[in-house]
Amino acid sequence: MSKRANFRLLSWPQKVRAIMDIAPDKTVVDLDLDDFGATSAADLAEIFAAIPSTVKTLDLNLNQTIKHSGDELAQAFTTIPCTINTLGLFFKGYCEGLGKDLSQALITLPSTICYLNLSHNNLGNEPVADILQVVKVLPVHLVSLNLSANNLQAKTTAELSAIIQAIPSTIKSIDLTANDLFRSKSLQQRDELLHALTPYEQNGRLNLAHNGEAAFLRALLPVCSMLIQGKLPLEIACNILANLLPEKDNISHKERVHEQVGRIFPNQTIQQFVQRHKLDLEKMIIINTAKYGIKNYLAWAADKTNIAKSRGSESFFVRLGHGQVGCDAAKNLRAKLENCLTPNEAITIINDFLDQPNTRFYTNSLACFLLDELIKLPESPWKNTGRYPQYQPIEHVALIGELAKF
Repeated sequence: MSKRANFRLLSWPQKVRAIMDIAPDKTVVDLDLDDFGATSAADLAEIFAAIPSTVKTLDLNLNQTIKHSGDELAQAFTTIPCTINTLGLFFKGYCEGLGKDLSQALITLPSTICYLNLSHNNLGNEPVADILQVVKVLPVHLVSLNLSANNLQAKTTAELSAIIQAIPSTIKSIDLTANDLFRSKSLQQRDELLHALTPYEQNGRLNLAHNGEAAFLRALLPVCSMLIQGKLPLEIACNILANLLPEKDNISHKERVHEQVGRIFPNQTIQQFVQRHKLDLEKMIIINTAKYGIKNYLAWAADKTNIAKSRGSESFFVRLGHGQVGCDAAKNLRAKLENCLTPNEAITIINDFLDQPNTRFYTNSLACFLLDELIKLPESPWKNTGRYPQYQPIEHVALIGELAKF
């Protein structure tokens, strides 16, 4: 009965018996009480009392048109087994005044409940006083509270802050996802909300994901701030943003990006920011691409049985080139690239290596691994592989891609 069962066709005694006969190995039960046709607190109490002690997780869906008072719900909840430690209460539309009635009912829940799901209840439409009463009567051993998808964007920053403040500090996880808390808010309003919630956030206690702001936007401001303060290297900053860039195409309000950057770099758009740091970005992309080729070479040199990175068999003497001498050459090239200052310097270092007479483009040489990656760069000076007649590319090599997109 981990999936919601349909009891509409059963008589009342059969319904209760079906609950009592839940298999011992079923620890999760999802009940749609609309199917039971329970019309009174006594009916609900009989259903809850029939739940076997082997059940640990109980999800209740209460959406029927029959309204129950807080007193009736409290009476029914007293029969929920003490073996339940995870409870889902989806009471949307079940009570006339959900906040007030729910606070009365929660008082009688078993103290053994550690995880409580109150999502999808439209609590944001309830008076703040009623919501405060709800969070003040939560089970004493509760460690996780789910308030997602509750229309909490309807509350002001002060109201939401008061609600979170009232939640006992013993609750270590509060799910606030899918409440559109950041949608249609200016950056100043967003920052005011985050600042107000900061005192109640310890070690990821508040989950604010999926609240109307893309990950790229959330990361852009702190990443740029740390970049300007010298607390974050440009290479790492660009890697972070590049990994989030796929979301950028889905940002409906791209002016938010410009607004973010404008707070760090006055009078600059994101395009101007990138243009200003163009040389640094180009250098970083070239160096990272070359280092990726070096990494592949060193990995192959350490395990020559890796067919995916092999261009074919080699003679014994050629394979000696992948020994300590070849690995030392690769590491030396990597060190030179890490110390260069401009894109042109990086290009020169790479070309000096490729053009040396003693740089052999024999099977699986370091030069081959470098060119595998360098020819993929936009406007790459290495695309003309005819300059390297002995270069033998691998047909199926994964693209480095992400950094080049930035």
